[in-house]
Amino acid sequence: MIEMDLVTSFFHLLSDYCVCFDDGMITWDGHHHAATGLHVDNEKVPELTEFATQGGFDDLNDYLNCFVDGFLNNLVEADEDLIVPRSAIHEALYPMLREGDLTGLVLADFCGCNKALVIDNPAPDAYCVMYDTRIARGIPQFFNLVTRMLWDMRQGLRSQQGASFKVTFVAAKNVDLSTLVVGNVTDVPGVQEKPATMMVYSAPAIQLDTSASDGCGAASAPAGGERPGNAGGDRKVAASEGDRVWGNAFSVALPDGWIVDSDPSQKDTFVLSSASSNRRMEGAQVLYSWRPETPEEMRIMDQLEVRRAVIRTTHFPPINNMVPRGLEYHEVQGDGCIVAVVQVGVGLPGMDTGIGLEFYVYPLYRDNDGMRVTFYSWDRDRVDEARTFVDGLASTVRLNKAEPLSWDIAFKKCFETKVEPEEFRELAVQGVSLLISIRQGVYTSAVYETSLLDGNTALDRENAGLKALAQLNADSERYLDRILDAVDAQERFYGKESSVYQDIRSAAANVIDVALLRASNCDLEDGRNAEAILAPSEHMREIRARIGLDPVPAPVAPEKKAAPESKASEKKDAAPAKEKKVAEPAKDEKAAAPEKKNDVVIEKKKAEDEKPQPFQPKSWAEDETRDRVYALADRCNEMRGDYFDAKANKARRQRELDSIVDDLNEAISKFDYFRDLERKREQLAELRNNLNNEVSSCEKELQSFGLFDISNKRQAKKKLSDLTEHIEKVDSSLKAIEVKLSKGSSKLVKAKVDELRQQKSDAQLAFKEAEANFEQIEAEKKERRAKLEAFCASVPKSDRFDECYWDADWQMRQAYDRKRKAKTDPENKRLAKQFAQTVDVGEVFTLYDMMDAVDGIDTFSKAGVVCYMYDRTHSVKKVSPINNRTAYVLTDKRFMDIWDD
Repeated sequence: MIEMDLVTSFFHLLSDYCVCFDDGMITWDGHHHAATGLHVDNEKVPELTEFATQGGFDDLNDYLNCFVDGFLNNLVEADEDLIVPRSAIHEALYPMLREGDLTGLVLADFCGCNKALVIDNPAPDAYCVMYDTRIARGIPQFFNLVTRMLWDMRQGLRSQQGASFKVTFVAAKNVDLSTLVVGNVTDVPGVQEKPATMMVYSAPAIQLDTSASDGCGAASAPAGGERPGNAGGDRKVAASEGDRVWGNAFSVALPDGWIVDSDPSQKDTFVLSSASSNRRMEGAQVLYSWRPETPEEMRIMDQLEVRRAVIRTTHFPPINNMVPRGLEYHEVQGDGCIVAVVQVGVGLPGMDTGIGLEFYVYPLYRDNDGMRVTFYSWDRDRVDEARTFVDGLASTVRLNKAEPLSWDIAFKKCFETKVEPEEFRELAVQGVSLLISIRQGVYTSAVYETSLLDGNTALDRENAGLKALAQLNADSERYLDRILDAVDAQERFYGKESSVYQDIRSAAANVIDVALLRASNCDLEDGRNAEAILAPSEHMREIRARIGLDPVPAPVAPEKKAAPESKASEKKDAAPAKEKKVAEPAKDEKAAAPEKKNDVVIEKKKAEDEKPQPFQPKSWAEDETRDRVYALADRCNEMRGDYFDAKANKARRQRELDSIVDDLNEAISKFDYFRDLERKREQLAELRNNLNNEVSSCEKELQSFGLFDISNKRQAKKKLSDLTEHIEKVDSSLKAIEVKLSKGSSKLVKAKVDELRQQKSDAQLAFKEAEANFEQIEAEKKERRAKLEAFCASVPKSDRFDECYWDADWQMRQAYDRKRKAKTDPENKRLAKQFAQTVDVGEVFTLYDMMDAVDGIDTFSKAGVVCYMYDRTHSVKKVSPINNRTAYVLTDKRFMDIWDD
């Protein structure tokens, strides 16, 4: 059997006559049918058995039971919406219905009724339905019924449950069906027009005209006319232009002349269709779709810039074959929100009929809800009219509930209370990390959008991508302003001279520096305009200067206005007098200069006395000297964790990049290998064709020779023999190449190469960011260590202290040990006291005895640390080993009184 999904294979069992339902195998209980048996063609059993076992079934019976009981009886037959009263169907189709009404089981059995239905699966999640036009005219809501049957069948597979798919209907006239369908079939009430390719997101609604009592000779509804369900109580007709239709996340104004074509109480989805009187919009439909997201995805959709990037990268280019390809993107100002509008391509690849237009409408908000606006039967030259309607509809979008950014809520803490530097850094990173992560997608989508326009060069596409990245830099400025405001708030809490505040400021500087994408971070093919396009804006330079990353920009002097000519001449005439006025008092000032000079000297001396002098350490014995060196050493040690994390992250990114480069080189090598094989195959195929032509020519030449032209005949036969031998060699070479190509192709490997190149670009960007982060942290670490070294060197030398006091590394180790002991000593003392209460002075014990006696001393290493606590007060000594284990005794328990509880 050809490759297809499981649902399609079930339909092919009937349409390929592998199985069928004989008389009596489908029963009717007055409301539902039930399949009680199945006839299998014996000639098809080996093929079906092989297909079933390859598909994971135990045997053929397991496969057929799944088809009958699992899918037909329990899925399609159980769907009440697939039941169509017999009286609503044209009487010429009654022989196909068996007994009773049309139900899901009988509709599926149409595949076995002389191929009234044939369902194929040309691509994943795509179906092509070939149908006889008579059953489409004689059954109301036929296309929705078939589509709903497909939807029901797919619910039996976990991988297809709730997943969208495409359906294309192809009309045909089956001559064999005439043995069952006798007479002409006219349109019945509720007949549907043949749709274009349909994208199915949920089970289609079935709207039947319950007033129809006889299907014989019923008149069909005009194309685009009033639908049978319009008069029902569950359908709403627009009363005024102010009416709104509400979805799960947002609402829209109901356009004039449109109706709600679904249950208004269901907020997960709604359908809008044009009323019968609205002929201009005939064939147009609006579908609201709710797609639930996980909490993590909801957070990703939080920021407007990220939501915009996700939409663009989804359609430009499409993330997979089932996502419509984007053709054009623009944004519309909605009712209190910004709305993205994406025009997408219509039709399956290679099956585009040139009819139909489709748009997607997404509010740029955290929810993933959206609308699909489809103009099924519109010609492409009406695209401007369609876009105007969609933009008008998008301008009425109003969010049901607008909430602040989750980052704003979390970051608010930095304005209200003191936070630790590490917590500040984590909160600040949340504001820009997502903007950094979408850079590659933003660049790729902009390049793809530009490639859709004619006449663009590679440089034009690259510049478009860089401009999109520059806009992303500009979008990040509002988040960076917020971070700087939080730094100012922390300064008020801690004070400017506080080391904690300095660490917070350093963390903010690191985040702001990474948030700016520079041309040096980009791996571009050309890159000639990268520096100019990605140059930081004036506001970005002000942000960087405010945190100390860049020098403060010099103020721009305002330009002086040119004075009128009359005033200019007056000033020119008055200039000498003015110069004279200034020159004359200079003599008097010079005379009074000695007096003023003394006053200046006195004031300067007084100011120098009042100015605080820097601390000058005199000895390590000073408390202030020790406190200062402790503080400097602690600041150095604070960078240990960040330094080693940044160093490890850089090494990890380097390994990832190296691994991807190796995989890329291997893939390129495979691509070249398969491409050479394919070229050889083409050459051999061409040679084989030429040899066939020569053989044909030689055979004709041989036939043209006379009966006694023996010499020419012998030469022609020799040539034929040589050609045959040559053909055999060519065929042998072709067979060998085909064997090698069965393991792959250049097309498949090319896709892998493109994927790896994209991964390489991402990995290079990630490595450069990690490298920049490491270099910044390393520079900060060196700067702090230099301050510590300078302070140690400023302490006067003295023989009273060891040389190690002037060693910065020793001071850092001391500070590290001091902090570690401050955290662990209280716990170790408590455990030491607890164990001391279980032994007497002079009683021998080992480390294993300590582990057995006290909860909390769980390891041999921990027991050694606790025993060391006794040694610090000289209250323990070693004795002779017990069973080759080091033994100890307590010499006293004075530590019980020395140590605080």
